[in-house]
Amino acid sequence: MWAAARGRLCRRASSSLRAAPAPPPFALRSTLWVPTEKEVPADAAIPSHQLLVRGGFVRKSGHGTFAFLPLGRRVVAKLEALIDAEMRAIRGNKIDLPLITPAELWQQSGRWQARGPELMTFADRRAALHVLAPTHEESVTSLVASHFAPGSHVGGSLRLYQVGKKFRDEIRPRFGLLRAREFVMKDMYSFDASFEAALETYADVVRAYEAILVTRLRLPVAKVEADSGAIGGSLSHEFHVVADVGEDAILSCATPACGYAANVEKAVGVLPSDAARASATATAAADNDNDELPRRDSSERIQQLLHARDVRVWQALAALGGGSDSDAPAPFTVKVLREHADSGDNDNDSADSGAVGDAEPPRYAVVFARRDREVNALSLKSFFGGEELEAVSASALAALDVAHVQLSVFVDDSLDADTTADATGAALLVARAAAAFDAPDGPVRVHRGHFRVARAGDGCPRCSSHAPLQAKRGIEVGHVFYLGTKYSKPFGVTSGGGPGERDSVLEMGCYGMGVSRLLAAAVEVAHDARGIVWPTAIAPYKVVVLAIGSSSADEPLAQTAVAIARELASGAVAGLDPDDVLLDDRWRERPGSKLAESELLGFPFRVVVGQRFAREGLVEVQTRATLAKDFSGVTTSPCIALVMSLSLSLLLLALQIIGMATVVAHPPPVARELQVVYSSEHHVLFCRDCADLLLEGSVVIPHQSPFNPTKFFVTSALVFAIPNDGSHALYNAHELQGKIAVFTRGKVSVVHKARVAQAAGAVAALVFDSDQCDPGAMHCHRTVGVSPLVGDDNNDRSRNAAHSRRIGPFHDDPPSEWLPVTIPVAMVSADDGARLRSFMDYVAVEVNGEMNWYVGV
Repeated sequence: MWAAARGRLCRRASSSLRAAPAPPPFALRSTLWVPTEKEVPADAAIPSHQLLVRGGFVRKSGHGTFAFLPLGRRVVAKLEALIDAEMRAIRGNKIDLPLITPAELWQQSGRWQARGPELMTFADRRAALHVLAPTHEESVTSLVASHFAPGSHVGGSLRLYQVGKKFRDEIRPRFGLLRAREFVMKDMYSFDASFEAALETYADVVRAYEAILVTRLRLPVAKVEADSGAIGGSLSHEFHVVADVGEDAILSCATPACGYAANVEKAVGVLPSDAARASATATAAADNDNDELPRRDSSERIQQLLHARDVRVWQALAALGGGSDSDAPAPFTVKVLREHADSGDNDNDSADSGAVGDAEPPRYAVVFARRDREVNALSLKSFFGGEELEAVSASALAALDVAHVQLSVFVDDSLDADTTADATGAALLVARAAAAFDAPDGPVRVHRGHFRVARAGDGCPRCSSHAPLQAKRGIEVGHVFYLGTKYSKPFGVTSGGGPGERDSVLEMGCYGMGVSRLLAAAVEVAHDARGIVWPTAIAPYKVVVLAIGSSSADEPLAQTAVAIARELASGAVAGLDPDDVLLDDRWRERPGSKLAESELLGFPFRVVVGQRFAREGLVEVQTRATLAKDFSGVTTSPCIALVMSLSLSLLLLALQIIGMATVVAHPPPVARELQVVYSSEHHVLFCRDCADLLLEGSVVIPHQSPFNPTKFFVTSALVFAIPNDGSHALYNAHELQGKIAVFTRGKVSVVHKARVAQAAGAVAALVFDSDQCDPGAMHCHRTVGVSPLVGDDNNDRSRNAAHSRRIGPFHDDPPSEWLPVTIPVAMVSADDGARLRSFMDYVAVEVNGEMNWYVGV
């Protein structure tokens, strides 16, 4: 009996298992937890914070800490996968280090003594001190010192990285994920046998970061020179996503070809010319009398000390610049600094009595600059072995016995004798004192150089024309350091030289990237009034399929939506994984709510099967970045015939062209010629069927000087230049090498666009017109652009001038300007440009009042 019963149960179970439907190959919205909100959170001040909370990507957990919900976790996972791929490409080995680090490791490296309050420390039950590590230099160096045998590593450079959570006790966390106490970070550490090999590793990581941020994510990124901070090292660069909400100030050269850019803490600026400083000179002259009269006694004493070459003159000068009780403006800027005390508990204004016993005397620095300039304390670090400096008051310096301290004086070149035409009389005393004590073996070391904070309007230090520096804001998402032997030496990480070889200390580098901050930065620069516009590479889902007007899964509209989702998730599209497709199967949800949610969440593509399909057989495919919709007529068959429709084919082709696949083979050149019509009357170059041929084989007809109808056949990918108006150095110049650089017309001349494309190594330049125009009509010069390359009569010139007045300066350049351009240059009409754009995923970003297109992969 029991055997029979057991047999019946087994048969029923087997039948039940066979009858259970297989899970769909795509994701279902009904099973996904996405707690969206209509209202903007009260504590969210910037768009990225607001949208990530409203979209259900994150939720605040505590002060400066956030929980990642399912959609947010998917985006982080995609970012991590993208980073993993680039790190593997440069021979990175992924590891996972403990979040908790013994304090003794920090003491061994010296960072424990210079720690700040943002470092979270605690004692365990055994009273042993630990650190909740914000970075892992000590942990990884100790690990390598104990267990790595350089001779056994055939790869040469050892490159270790991890991706995980870190903690920094920020005093004022704000802006959501941009400044949180807990964050996800990628940190990499390299060990090389020589300085040259370390620099090669540094360059490899820089290229990998550019590939992640620019090539893969298509973000507006600036790589800038930077200070190494508490981590140390002598070479450092930061990667910033350019955004108005960025907390970091960046100065960059206004000349596109120069490329100089630096964090304001690291930037060097050439003083403006005398003409540019005319107003400052007038102000200084007007204040001269006010500066001198209340300080007459001080000036006389300074003169006496200077005559006697008494080192106390520097105390008097510091007091004159920063310690006077007078209400009159200071005659110059002065800042007093000292080497950071090891205990970290000293009062900034307390004075050291000097050396005690055989102890090394304390080191002080007095820095002078012109009255209208701020002293940059970070510029002094190299003179103090990279050690941190702390500010003290001029009165604290006055209380010192300067005979028992090491005093160094730093005079900014703004106070040099030949640049102080606008300086006060007291400021000239500084220059005289510096000259009097300028002896290498003197009691005071005097240094001259750039010790001020650079600012917008200063001249560029790199280019010969000293073009003005421009200021912008950035969100720091990456930082790379060459560390040298700062950590490897105290931990004893050596090359382990064999017989006859020298055992040398390994050279180190460390490289960080804020993963969670990068997620927020991407939203900050890619959103609109409706919601997020994700870069396709990290979108939580790349395609969402909706049925509008269906109340159950059995209805034709719902069945059609399921068929589309199944086809998209079948693997027919290279690079489109099954879990990149989301079907909104909430059949009873209001249509407006479903559509609004899809735009808020930022899915790159949306396929809508609605009432127009029921009435007319039309299916809608919308690109999120542009909100452009395509409707195509299809058969009324609800399933298989639909997935072969023109709309769906458009979506499949678009997904392939924008680079979702890791490798997309480019089609061979097509044996078709592009018809070019040239009007000598209007000096217009027209391009027929440019969009079709560029898609099929990238056939480009050049616009050259002098005009030459030679046909160029270029097999290459189309890549939007960043910025797309070509107004300055291209952020993605390295990506344009061997590619066709795509620009929109904008207000920058085509010859300039051609030049920056050529300088970036592009094989051709393609310009999209920005107005509607029939390429076959000879009267369409108003919108396609006037070329002055042929003809030189007054009528031509007047037409060109009138054209420029209507639409702004647009290739109204003399033939001589075109002579250096050797690459093919073509322009397509607005219609052809729109067709091409429909195959390229981009984000519209307003920069300098113009619309610039940034590609998103």
